[in-house]
Amino acid sequence: MTDAGVVHRWLLGLAAALIVVIIAATLVLVIVNHARAILVSVTRSRHAVSRVHSNVAAIAELGAAATTTDRILAGALGIEAKVHLVADALERTNVPAGRGGR
Repeated sequence: MTDAGVVHRWLLGLAAALIVVIIAATLVLVIVNHARAILVSVTRSRHAVSRVHSNVAAIAELGAAATTTDRILAGALGIEAKVHLVADALERTNVPAGRGGR
């Protein structure tokens, strides 16, 4: 093989290696850009999930408040029933309403 043939083959190998390196570098850049886009999407999703969590926590607190108001209402209804019983008993015994009839 002559020197020109060796140089020609070397240049062909160098060109092929450059093409492989350029393709690999392009693929790496594409992967990095996609990874950045995924990171942005994940960050947005995390913020959305955080807002949803806050809303769900507020709804859960409303449920607890509703339970408390149900208990208060039940207590008030119980007191009202007892007041009616006392008023009925007082009417049956003809005791005037007020502070023990004083």
